[in-house]
Amino acid sequence: MSTAFKVGSILFIVVLFGGVVLAQAVSVQIEGVRHVAYTTNAEELTANRLVGQTFVSPKKNLSGIGVLFATYSGRTNTQQVELHVRASITDTTDLRVVTADPRDFGDNQTYRFTFDPIPESDGVTFFFYVVSPGSSPGDAVTVDLDTRDPYHLGTAFLVRGPPELLNQPTALEFGGKQTIDVAFSTYHTVPVRTAILARAEGAAKTFVGTFSERQGEYGLWLKLTGPVLVILLLMWGLSRANIESRLTKPRILMVLAALVIAGFIWRLFYAVDLPLTNDEGNYLYDAFALRQGVLAGGDGYVKAPLVIGWVALWQMLLGNSIIAARVASIVVAVLTAVPLYGLGKSFANKRAGLMVAALWLLAGAPAVFGIYVHTQALAVLLGTSGIALLWATLRQDKPVPWKFVIAGVLLGLGVASRKSVLALGLLPLVFILLESPSWRLRGQRLLFTGLGFVAVLFILLGYAGALYGGEGLREVIGLNSAEDGITAVNPDEIEQTRAYSIRGVTPFFREAFSLLALALMGWGLVLERTTRRIVGLFVVAKPSRYVLWLVDHLLPKIAWVFPLISLWVAWQFFFEYEGEIYHRFGGMTGLWYTALLLMLVVLLWPRGSRDALRFTEAPMVPASTQPVPSRLGSIKPGPGEALLHTEPVGKLLAASLLLPLWFGGLYLFYTNWIKFHANYIVEFLVPAVILGGVGAVYVAARLTDITGFGDRLILLGVWLRRVSVILLSAWLFWGLYLNSYITRTVPHTGTFDQGAVQEAADWLSQNVPEDETLFTGAAAIPYVAERRIALDIAHPRWYAYEFTRKNTPRLNTFLPPIEEMLHAYRTANWFLLDKQTGFSFLMEYSEIEAGLETDWQKVHAIENGSNTLTFYRRTQPSIEL
Repeated sequence: MSTAFKVGSILFIVVLFGGVVLAQAVSVQIEGVRHVAYTTNAEELTANRLVGQTFVSPKKNLSGIGVLFATYSGRTNTQQVELHVRASITDTTDLRVVTADPRDFGDNQTYRFTFDPIPESDGVTFFFYVVSPGSSPGDAVTVDLDTRDPYHLGTAFLVRGPPELLNQPTALEFGGKQTIDVAFSTYHTVPVRTAILARAEGAAKTFVGTFSERQGEYGLWLKLTGPVLVILLLMWGLSRANIESRLTKPRILMVLAALVIAGFIWRLFYAVDLPLTNDEGNYLYDAFALRQGVLAGGDGYVKAPLVIGWVALWQMLLGNSIIAARVASIVVAVLTAVPLYGLGKSFANKRAGLMVAALWLLAGAPAVFGIYVHTQALAVLLGTSGIALLWATLRQDKPVPWKFVIAGVLLGLGVASRKSVLALGLLPLVFILLESPSWRLRGQRLLFTGLGFVAVLFILLGYAGALYGGEGLREVIGLNSAEDGITAVNPDEIEQTRAYSIRGVTPFFREAFSLLALALMGWGLVLERTTRRIVGLFVVAKPSRYVLWLVDHLLPKIAWVFPLISLWVAWQFFFEYEGEIYHRFGGMTGLWYTALLLMLVVLLWPRGSRDALRFTEAPMVPASTQPVPSRLGSIKPGPGEALLHTEPVGKLLAASLLLPLWFGGLYLFYTNWIKFHANYIVEFLVPAVILGGVGAVYVAARLTDITGFGDRLILLGVWLRRVSVILLSAWLFWGLYLNSYITRTVPHTGTFDQGAVQEAADWLSQNVPEDETLFTGAAAIPYVAERRIALDIAHPRWYAYEFTRKNTPRLNTFLPPIEEMLHAYRTANWFLLDKQTGFSFLMEYSEIEAGLETDWQKVHAIENGSNTLTFYRRTQPSIEL
């Protein structure tokens, strides 16, 4: 029996015994009552308002009450909020009083008021109320309410009046609302052991009690497990010793091919079920109309000509179905793994390249965004390919000019697919600056890249000018879009637009948090290695022990401040703006804390010998398989990269700047856009996946390399390695799994259930003669039915947007004039109403809204969530006005 095993067994017993003692001695809060759904709010909680609730405490030691507050889209409110706990509404004595700063509240989030436990509170009725004596209109929060009476053991109290009378029994008695409840929760102090047992018991009861009706749900759990296990097995498989040298080109191609096939199947799993979006219907009809030899109404042919042409090709191959169109996007999405592999390999090594590809192909967030027939999929492929080719060419010993031209062409085609690719513009400039040995070569390479980009731009300008004239040129250049971003939002709608954009951003954190945290860990390690490498350039002689500690240990670790700040900012945003349900969803809060813990572990882990500076007193390890001398025997370090002092500085700097330049460019671009939609998130995923793949390899290498512990602490290193590997595996598995589960079960976009679309298309084909015209804005239904819309209007929302409706030359260039649109309505035989149709034609055109009630008969309605699809047939003869 080895010394390591004996010492480890003793440590295990000590830790186990200590854990049992702490589990009983340490107290935590668990939930009792929980009702946090809401349908409305109590209006602003100003000085003359009180909001309260009676409830029955289900457990002993009541020590906290959570109240769901709304802050009016994150508005800064400054006046303190007070929570008072009383025995009843007739009791005038406060049992507990807690104050809170509303700047700590999240919008539509629970704020927990914590106080000293009230013993023997189980089964006892209490009354709490919140007031804010200093608040005034415009500087006040509100309390969320549920008007469906979800809590039958208590009721809400809404009181308005003079501040000194609000909490008096008479006022409270008249303020009771029997069918309304405050969105609230209660918390109770118990030992850790009790909390763990209660959580386990609750989970077991739920599983057993709901097994029969939730077998489909449990089957989904198993399906989601597969891709996550593949990612984990690949990560630890690639961390084996000498694996880098064994990754020959045939093996890499074989692994990539297997991953691509798996990624394609994984995306089909999403594509066949997730709802269709309005934009998808618009682009699908654009492609359908193009195949009929006509141009559909809208800006699609200048905004996304390559996307529409690509989708039309797949329509010809597979027919007019939703899945056929989504296959077009899926093919593009899985092919993006190829340039991503190249970037991961260039910035780190072949193992990192494979991990980048695996995360892109099998993680939930990239998968779900890769199925929609939007402009993002093709734009991401082309833009990433351009960046990857440019970087690979710069890394060659003798780069040839035509490759720079092709890189520019790819970037230009990316812009032709989606203008946001322009946000990547700093990356080529920085990469050329870092990897070119002279200013003359920098100028040449920038010129060749620019020639390719400009060539595509000129072709696109010629195409747009030929189709639409001067307005087409303005549209393709982006002048109209820039003006829209400046003038489209009225000053009184700024808060509403901001709230909409925030809702578009929040899915990023619940769907891709694990990727983001892994990317930040990878970024931290890249920054640490870059700092150490650069510092080493300025220390030419062997320094003293203290200087060595400063330049080889302390300064490189300081670089971690940027990833830590980034995690903190993301954390704050998530908890301020994300829905309350996601804080608890599958332990999401615990994942954030564990990510912070892992980041600190990686930060504090002693750097291995492969990352040491050349003059370090520790022996260099020329290969990752060389054993480390130790009094405990031969211990192999984890697999490493090339020795740090051999790494090119330009490569390290480029890897360090990738995340801030990519994220920063997109951030600046979209802050000047009209609104931020959740569909745009995929563009932010690309750098997160690249650094996430690099991070997976670097973190695994760091946590399995114990050479930095030295001979005296090698035993500690062995056991910390085991614990850290288990913690990393558990966190990554649960995080990736939870992200995939959310992307699969909580669609953040989409307005058409696929079954409803197919049912509507079938009804249209069977009941509407082909020679009768259909007026609608729901382009997806006629696309599937292979029917034409009146005037072929594919993008009808321009008729409603003020910035396009009042710009007559622009509107008439891309859409039929308003007079022709109204004529088409007056002469149409059928009308299909959905939300987009109502927004586009009913809100701004009273004739259509009024005529729908008098001139049309509702014939058939198809359930589609909150977006019912309703067919109307004209009851009055078609008229010409």
